[in-house]
Amino acid sequence: MERPRRCRRPDNQSHCVTSRHLRAPRSAGGVSRGPLRSLKRMSHPLAALRDLSSGSPADQAGLEQLVESIVERLQAGETIDFDEIRARHPEHAAELGELLPAMDMLLRLGNARNPPAPAADRDGVAPGDVLGDFRIVGELGRGGMGVVLEAVQLSMGRRVALKVLPFAALAQDKALQRFRNEVRAAAALDHPNIVSVYSVGQQRGIHFYAMQFIRGETLAQVIGQLQRRSATSAADPTRALQADDVAGRSANAPNGDDTVVARGDSTSRGSTAPVRLPPVGSPEFYRCAARFAVQAAEALQHAHDQGVLHRDVKPGNLLIDAQMNLYVADFGLARIQTDPGMTMTGDLLGTLRYMAPEQALGKRVVIDHRADVYSLGATLYEILGLEPAFDEADRAALLRQIAYQEPRPLRRRDRSIPWELEAIVGKAMAKEPHERYQTAQQLADDLKAFLHCQPIQARRPNLASRTAKWSRRHHALVAAASIVFVAVAAMLAAGTVLVNRARLEAESALEQKSSLLYLADMEHAYEAWAKGWISDVRRILARHRPGEGGDRRGVEWRLLNSLVQPPACLQLAGHQGAVNEIAVFPDCKRLASVGDDGTLRLWDTATGELLHTVALDDQPLYSVAVSPDGRYVAAASRSVHLCDGQQQYAARKLHQASDNAESLAFSPCGKYLLAGFRYAEVCRFDLAGNIVSRMPCNARVQSLEFLPDGQRLLMPTRDAKSDVHRHSHERLQLAAGDLASVEQAIDYHGSRASGIVLGRSSPCGEFVAAGKRNASAFLFHLPTELIVAETAELANGLADLSYAPDGQQLALGFQNGVVRLVAIYRERNAVEFGPRPEAFFAHAGGVHCVRHLSPGVLATAGNDGMVRIWQTAAWLDRVAARADASSPEVRRLNWDRPPAREPCFGIALSPDGRQLLYMANREMLHYDLASGRRLKKHVVRPGGRSSWSPDGRLGLCMANCDFVEIASPARPLFKITHGSPPAAVAFSPTGDLAALIGDSQFQLCRASSGAELFRCDLPGAGRAVAFSASGKQLAYGGMFEEIRVIDAATLAVEQRLPVRPSVCSMAYSPDGSRLAAGYGDGVIQIWDVATGRLHAELAGHERQVMDVAFAPDGRTLLSASSESVRLWAVEHGFGYGVLYGLFQPDRGDYRLSISADGSTLAIASRGRRGHPDVFLWQLSATPGG
Repeated sequence: MERPRRCRRPDNQSHCVTSRHLRAPRSAGGVSRGPLRSLKRMSHPLAALRDLSSGSPADQAGLEQLVESIVERLQAGETIDFDEIRARHPEHAAELGELLPAMDMLLRLGNARNPPAPAADRDGVAPGDVLGDFRIVGELGRGGMGVVLEAVQLSMGRRVALKVLPFAALAQDKALQRFRNEVRAAAALDHPNIVSVYSVGQQRGIHFYAMQFIRGETLAQVIGQLQRRSATSAADPTRALQADDVAGRSANAPNGDDTVVARGDSTSRGSTAPVRLPPVGSPEFYRCAARFAVQAAEALQHAHDQGVLHRDVKPGNLLIDAQMNLYVADFGLARIQTDPGMTMTGDLLGTLRYMAPEQALGKRVVIDHRADVYSLGATLYEILGLEPAFDEADRAALLRQIAYQEPRPLRRRDRSIPWELEAIVGKAMAKEPHERYQTAQQLADDLKAFLHCQPIQARRPNLASRTAKWSRRHHALVAAASIVFVAVAAMLAAGTVLVNRARLEAESALEQKSSLLYLADMEHAYEAWAKGWISDVRRILARHRPGEGGDRRGVEWRLLNSLVQPPACLQLAGHQGAVNEIAVFPDCKRLASVGDDGTLRLWDTATGELLHTVALDDQPLYSVAVSPDGRYVAAASRSVHLCDGQQQYAARKLHQASDNAESLAFSPCGKYLLAGFRYAEVCRFDLAGNIVSRMPCNARVQSLEFLPDGQRLLMPTRDAKSDVHRHSHERLQLAAGDLASVEQAIDYHGSRASGIVLGRSSPCGEFVAAGKRNASAFLFHLPTELIVAETAELANGLADLSYAPDGQQLALGFQNGVVRLVAIYRERNAVEFGPRPEAFFAHAGGVHCVRHLSPGVLATAGNDGMVRIWQTAAWLDRVAARADASSPEVRRLNWDRPPAREPCFGIALSPDGRQLLYMANREMLHYDLASGRRLKKHVVRPGGRSSWSPDGRLGLCMANCDFVEIASPARPLFKITHGSPPAAVAFSPTGDLAALIGDSQFQLCRASSGAELFRCDLPGAGRAVAFSASGKQLAYGGMFEEIRVIDAATLAVEQRLPVRPSVCSMAYSPDGSRLAAGYGDGVIQIWDVATGRLHAELAGHERQVMDVAFAPDGRTLLSASSESVRLWAVEHGFGYGVLYGLFQPDRGDYRLSISADGSTLAIASRGRRGHPDVFLWQLSATPGG
């Protein structure tokens, strides 16, 4: 047998190797693997070593250990630079000078006498053999956990790495179990950064499995190249570093690894270029290292999610290909958490240098995924610093380093290393598992933050944390130096105060920033609400749902959120893919739908139950129609199908065309079916499938509909000459029902650029609703051929529209998923659209079809594969149940006897929020809110402000009188004479005082008896009076240039606030610290009561501010004028926007009131045609409202 040749190999020569240098195999009778036994066979050189050594026993033991390491490396086939060894160990230079040449020579002689056995003898396989589905090409590597072969998978024709368990290992049950455990662990994982396992098998007693063949290098090899490059450039450019430290200072060459990676060289088939990194110390080098670590961390997170712990993460187990992709390999020591019996707590497995402290010390604790996080941190440390985190050669010393010492900070090794990476590595390598990243994904996220120049989670260790760690490692020294420790602690305390001060300042700045962001978002939300952009409102509001930053939401958020909730809906799920069209049966109890899955489905509209499913085509179906008697259902794509309900909807094909049928319609008699084929024609079929008549049509034909008279067909059309400009002249036309002629054209003011794509007839047949491509709609009056109403451009991409059966509403569906409901008002001969469409988000990906089931029920279909039936009538009245727990309930007051169609002069809620006073022109109407029943009617002064006492009594400003009547809900109690017609009355929170203000006087009386306590003349007419929440202060103002704040006990004037001479309304904040005043010119001022300083001036109303009220939390102010209701941020003096008004010109005369207990908000307005409306919110329905 030819003697193996051992030669010095140049550094730049490529070779196919394992991810670490493999151990030399044990031959049948050759040199033993144990270095001491090898030396004994070679004439006992250790005996000569003892003769040469004249030092102490400790020196002699160190020399023996050094010689044993050298022999082991020689046996492994390494080339040794003897000069470098002597230079690194000058204390043994003389002895090594005599022993090293002799050891090399004796090892060569031993190998010559005992050549290694062939691989086939040892493992049962040889090149050319077929093992299962694999043909062996050659050996790639060998280690303690198995032999890795290059093979070709015969069935797939691809190269794989085949790992085989040696025969010698079969005798060890634990080795076989570990082999099976590795297969289980690796095969359970499917991640782009984990070496894939293709198959596993056993043949002829040989256990094997096939895995992905990676071309590239291990991270250990890459680090070794970088170390040699660095050493060469720093020392002697003509001489490269040939080997690592004898004691294994780097992890580039640990023994026993079985992971295979193919490096590109001149002999490798399909070779690739070696991994080439940016220059060490450059920013791109560190970013490249971070990207490697991100890939490894995400791969480990995937393994952890599957219950697999790697337990041997190190550079040699991380493979890098030429495309800079990293792969985690070698799960031979992995533990599957569902099968913990393989390795119990206390076992020591893995490579010591990269083990977590709890793993390296064999503690009797369960090793979890945070050990892998530590090992990956140690690996990243070595990439960045080109040296291991702990480099002791002695095992015991290395254990002490891992357990008790902190690694040298990376930036002390190289200042070019970014501090973020130093902090990330430090956190990953924390001694205590709970101080590390708790998951590998957290480590990956921090690395990604570094790569994207964003803040990272990890922080550089400060003086306090380093001191605490040092103290835990040196208990005796800390106890002995207690006095010094106290001094240091005092210094640390001072430093901590400074750090906390900085932190508080930073948190304050962050809080201010977050608060301003919230204000800006709410302003944008109210702007979107005013424009009807409901989806934008909901998206903005969703950003401020409670999270880690706390809950900033106030009444302004909750009120708006309650108004943009979608209607209650019944969801019909079953289609796979988009639902393209729906059709309603004549009885409205059933619904037919077709979609991309080629099926026709019939549904019960009351319960949502799926009644029938008919598979019609393997292509998407685009249109569906139901016959007038409900017997037949037609559906079409390029094929037109007819299903007979009397035959269990058995289907037959009526027609096959080359274009899609975009729309279908049955004739009113039910004997004919009309189909509009895309940009081609409209055909009229009898039910046998014969084409009775046809009409060319160059439009897409998105709609076909017979008018109620049954004689005319409404359909889109387009000029034949507009093929180049497809949208140049699209319009509607009325054709004869038999397609014999065109009777009328419908254009947009005669414009050739009208872009009309679909149309629907009104129930009466007098109007046609036309949808334009620019997402607007208009009403066309057929008798006069005039456009009588038109919407603004609402959104991009109108998909469908539907006319309500009562003719009072138009539903429009858009490609952005939003449905808008446009009210249609008809008075005498005038028809117009409502001023502001109501909108809700219906389908993700877009709305495809809308159909009315009844005036208050709408069915929609969309791209998300859903059919939904919406209860729109209840939603429009705002009486639907709350959509979630964060929205206050809002409902419209349904009163039994509504007030007259007159302006509302004011409202007042009872203290418990259960009753309401509604002030019309000369009437004070008393309502029960639960039932809507009117309890009593009082005749009062127009514009007078009546109010409630805390015990439920009423203070009424009577008409044409100079007194205020105090009454119970049932009967009058007594009168308080004022001397002039009273303008307002207010009760103290305790209910013992009543304050009256009129045209010329202010008066304070006992509320129980009406006895007068104080009276003064006013410089002008009084208009408003208010008590603070505590009852200790009260303020009044009017048509004079000050607001007087007086002490309710002493009646002394505490503040005179300079104001405009037109105060119309006033309110105290809940804590009594601020006072808001509304003026006749639409301005609101907020005052700091204690200092008399003006806090904010708010401008936004165009007319006099009739009511102001603070929200229960005091952060938000609500105000009402005749044209709008607005909300304001009190602290910042900032306007959120308009809740009602401006965009609702059919409403006006707004008034508001909040109950004394803060539970209920009422907003009153005059609706269309003068009808009064009151909307009620239950603010206390949710915490923090």
